[in-house]
Amino acid sequence: MMHHPRVFGELYVSILKVGESTGQLDLAFKDLAGYMEIERKTSKQLKSATRYPTFVLTAMAGAVAMITVFVIPAFSGVFQRLGDKLPWQTKALIATSDFAVNYWPVLIAIIVIASGSFIYWASTSLGGVLWDRIRLRIPLVGGIFERVALGRFAKTFAILGRSGVPIVTALNVVAEVVGNRYIGSRIAGMGVGVARGESLYLTAQRSGIFLPMVLQMIAVGEESGSLPELLDEVSDFYESEVEYDLVKLTSSIEPILIAFMAILVAILALGVFLPIWDLAASR
Repeated sequence: MMHHPRVFGELYVSILKVGESTGQLDLAFKDLAGYMEIERKTSKQLKSATRYPTFVLTAMAGAVAMITVFVIPAFSGVFQRLGDKLPWQTKALIATSDFAVNYWPVLIAIIVIASGSFIYWASTSLGGVLWDRIRLRIPLVGGIFERVALGRFAKTFAILGRSGVPIVTALNVVAEVVGNRYIGSRIAGMGVGVARGESLYLTAQRSGIFLPMVLQMIAVGEESGSLPELLDEVSDFYESEVEYDLVKLTSSIEPILIAFMAILVAILALGVFLPIWDLAASR
């Protein structure tokens, strides 16, 4: 399996290596199967929660593009006859439409260059950590990203600890699989602290990413030798929190999208119909 790192990641190799050497390979595979099932369920929930807003935003972007490129230019000839009498909303729409129609290669080039620069920056080590930290602060969804990553930490660390993987090695493995590079860097820092002889509780407290309740469970588990079992409880707690947050996100995002659509329609309607109303009133 180590010869195929694209298929079997470091988590697989670490757990199966210990399971093979201790004669508990069946339990190692069972833990991996449970981990994969939780990952599949979480991924399915995230896709389900983001499918509706993604579809609505894509449809709105397409509608705005069609209006900007085809509808507004059809009215611009009539509007320009009014000269300075045009309201500022209409002038802004006409200017935007003219730029999109006349300079669309420049607009596409700007979008491509900006997207490519952002992707490159986010792929670097420093930029990736900073972007993942910003993601945790995004309203509505930032908390979900954080709890998903911490749930992965708890479940993965519990599996590795139950399999007999050393704590420092387990922390380094977990740091690569939590799915957030900022949280991963904090977990890797915990591994450095444990390697220096510090307790897991103190390094977790210094990381600043765990709730007080989770820190207490880590302290109790470390002292009693039942850390994997308590981390399973932490994982279940984060999983229930993610489920609740996804339900709340679905109910919260609909009125936000409706309000956004109303504002967009109002701007377009005012820009297109205000000159027509003014012309009709002057007659």
